[in-house]
Amino acid sequence: GGFAVQVASFDSLAKAKTEVSQLQDLDFDAYIDRTEVNGITYFRVRIGPMNTKAQANAILEKVTLESRYSQSYIVKDI
Repeated sequence: GGFAVQVASFDSLAKAKTEVSQLQDLDFDAYIDRTEVNGITYFRVRIGPMNTKAQANAILEKVTLESRYSQSYIVKDI
């Protein structure tokens, strides 16, 4: 594992795919991480993975310049 930056989470795969495309257009290495919480499937949109927290911090600083991604945060990528 390593680190990733989580930028969004959706209950719709279509919305998650749209977000990934927009991030890729901005040159971010975005992907979808599927998870289940209380029986509901969520599609988390993340950038990464990065090997170090320093790399993740650098990406976080870049992505949060976009106001819609201001709530992004670093997660451990398993």
